[in-house]
Amino acid sequence: MYVPQWSAYLDQARWLLEQQQRRGAGFQQTAVALIGFDGVLLAVLVSGDALGTVSRYDAAWWATIIGAASLVVSAAAGVMTILPRQTNAVGAKDTLKGWAKLKKKGAWDRANQHFAEMLLNPAPKRDAPKSRWARWARRWRTRLRLAEPPTQPLKAATHLATIRGRWTTASAWFLVLGLACLAVALFAAP
Repeated sequence: MYVPQWSAYLDQARWLLEQQQRRGAGFQQTAVALIGFDGVLLAVLVSGDALGTVSRYDAAWWATIIGAASLVVSAAAGVMTILPRQTNAVGAKDTLKGWAKLKKKGAWDRANQHFAEMLLNPAPKRDAPKSRWARWARRWRTRLRLAEPPTQPLKAATHLATIRGRWTTASAWFLVLGLACLAVALFAAP
């Protein structure tokens, strides 16, 4: 059976899509672990007599406050990582239309052609929003330069994984800052 050259690209696109989805899921799992660690540290910090012990020394008190604030910000960044986000893809209606066209043409490898169109082609442009709220939201997104998620599934998965990676990285760095400040607070207080 003759396998056209584009099937190699299609296999690569499938692999990339799965890889980006696994990457995003990995960031979510890491964020959940960081949130748990933040929660344990905050619970120990608040429940114990840690704040009362270091309140007599200015450096230790400030280090404790900054450390606690860093842990809270780390937990918030972790929550931002695991929040569901909007992605765009070709809709069911357009998918069925494309499938019907391919069926009429009698293409020899319909499944691969259909998957290639769905994976690699962007979705058709949407009509202008009908409601006043939707028009207002679109105007502010444009002013604030908040771009819509890409409509190609492969680009959308990459975009989503990148956003989750940034939030996870921020969460980890704030956790490190919080740990460093709490270490300073422990060593500063006799």
